[in-house]
Amino acid sequence: MNLIAPLTVILTLALATAASAQTPPQSAPPEREPIFKTGPSEYRYLGGPGPFYPERAERMRLGGEVVADCRVSAKGELSDCAIVSETPAEAGFSEAVRAMAAKHWMKAAPRVVDGAPVADELVRLHVKFRVGMK
Repeated sequence: MNLIAPLTVILTLALATAASAQTPPQSAPPEREPIFKTGPSEYRYLGGPGPFYPERAERMRLGGEVVADCRVSAKGELSDCAIVSETPAEAGFSEAVRAMAAKHWMKAAPRVVDGAPVADELVRLHVKFRVGMK
């Protein structure tokens, strides 16, 4: 009795099943609303991003959105921003998000546990760019 053929089929099926099993997707960090400084009145029509609005996009009256995962400090300051998506791509919006975070123009509220803000937590921000915002 030849057991090799059935064992080969079982082993092949087991390997194929293991190979096709996907790693479960990691959950996204908790979302926070970006908080912007209030800038000079000449930038108000650009909304929260104000002076960080990409010049070319402003001239073209182009809006967009960036989704970024950033670390938020206990003071709400952002660092280590990784861009998840930028729409439209290569319009300068992702660079603007990084600059706003670095210059503390944009912050986010940290999570509070037992009355104390949690430091160095990863959060997800949806940053909208719209010309004509007021």
